[in-house]
Amino acid sequence: MKTPEDLSKEQLINDLIKLRSRVNELQKIEKDKKKYEEELSQTKAMFEGLFEFAPDAIVVVNREGRIVQVNKQAERLFGYAREELLNADHDILVPERFRNKHLENRRGYMAKPHVRHMGTGMELHGRKKDGSEFPVDIALGPLQRKKDIVVLAVVRDFTERKKAQEELEHLASFPRLNPNPLIEVDFSGEITFCNVAALSVLKELDIQEDCRVFVPNDIKAISDALRREKGEQSLYSEMTIKNRVFSENIYVIRGLNVVRIYIQDITKRKRAEEALKQETLQLEATNKELEAFSYSVSHDLRAPLRHMWGFVELLQKRLLDYPDKKTHHYTDAIAGAAKKMGMLIDDLLEFSRMGRSAMQKRRVNLNVLVRGAVREIQEELKERKMRWEIDELPDVLGDRSLLRLVIVNLLSNAVKFTSTRPQAEIKIGCKDEGDEFTCSVTDNGVGFDMRYVDKLFGVFQRLHAQDEFEGTGIGLANVRRIISRHGGRIWAEGAVGQGATFYFTLPKAKEI
Repeated sequence: MKTPEDLSKEQLINDLIKLRSRVNELQKIEKDKKKYEEELSQTKAMFEGLFEFAPDAIVVVNREGRIVQVNKQAERLFGYAREELLNADHDILVPERFRNKHLENRRGYMAKPHVRHMGTGMELHGRKKDGSEFPVDIALGPLQRKKDIVVLAVVRDFTERKKAQEELEHLASFPRLNPNPLIEVDFSGEITFCNVAALSVLKELDIQEDCRVFVPNDIKAISDALRREKGEQSLYSEMTIKNRVFSENIYVIRGLNVVRIYIQDITKRKRAEEALKQETLQLEATNKELEAFSYSVSHDLRAPLRHMWGFVELLQKRLLDYPDKKTHHYTDAIAGAAKKMGMLIDDLLEFSRMGRSAMQKRRVNLNVLVRGAVREIQEELKERKMRWEIDELPDVLGDRSLLRLVIVNLLSNAVKFTSTRPQAEIKIGCKDEGDEFTCSVTDNGVGFDMRYVDKLFGVFQRLHAQDEFEGTGIGLANVRRIISRHGGRIWAEGAVGQGATFYFTLPKAKEI
């Protein structure tokens, strides 16, 4: 039988065991609490990081509609500093025309808060600090904050997406609005749409088939090839149906997952091209005939001219001591006429060759051409007093030998028509006019009457008598033909007794 002393010891031991167990429990709780606090701290940091640096704007609003928290993207999207938004009424982010409806929606939501996406079927807009509006997509969710509920709104700028949607809608509606024949097929080649214009063409052709007649046999391969390409790629092809030619421009519309085929009747254009081709062949044949004719004329005319010139020389030698001055005048006139006819034949042949000779376009330095021509003229006319004013001239694109003929002709004309002046003054200049240069040759010569300016560049057209100034009247016609072949223009301005200026344009030199 146990004594009271034994019982108290036993109780003490039991009590100590219980206390030890409780200490162990408390130590375990303390350890779990520390771990929980660490996890809580990490979770909080993750939440704050996700909230602050989220790609979308996040705005937290309390029951009264006051903003209690925002992230960096909200500042950027709406144009406000964080200090301006905190504790402000969230209506500042809503356009005025939507505020009454927005208040009604907020009250309804707060009565039964739940996760909700507001972008579908609703026109939502945000308002920036500067008053401008922009379309938005919004998702809402309730958050427990202390003893109350707040609403977390995730706001995404919908501008680019809305623009893309509008473009897609335009693309989708375009085939139905297009007045030209157009069909669409899916990526397997099956027709998904054929517009009224395409059906009208089938009716004109008396074809009872559907629009498949316009679909290339290898459309699936074409579709696969175009889809592999980056950016907007297209393919052009032509097909003949019942003696009518149709062009087809084939595009892949990636947004709609279709291949669109634009059809155009080019029968008239093809016939015109064929007619032009035939005319070109005929023209080439005619040019060859003219070349042969020119050679024949040159040969046949030069033979009698040589005879005339030879006999005139013999006659002049026999008449050296003949006293009759009229006889000498007659023989001189015959010799002069023969010489002039020889010059005319040479100039006509040159004019004929000018339109047929092949051009070799390259970079041409006008400075070199002009200064070379000036040196030659000064060597020939050392007795003449001439003052030259030459600007710094550019490089142009053209045939060097042909352009030299232009320069020589224009400068020779300026020298010829200033021969009555005590001193010839000739200026050569050039101006940059965008894609081309406008060059000019100005002289202080006899000038001309602007009423007859159109005659200047015609074959055998002269504005001055032969006994005043020599020439055949073909030089300027050659100049115009050369400039025209270079894609340029030529014109002249002048006044009687006040000199003249000849202008011409040439394309700028490019790397070729």
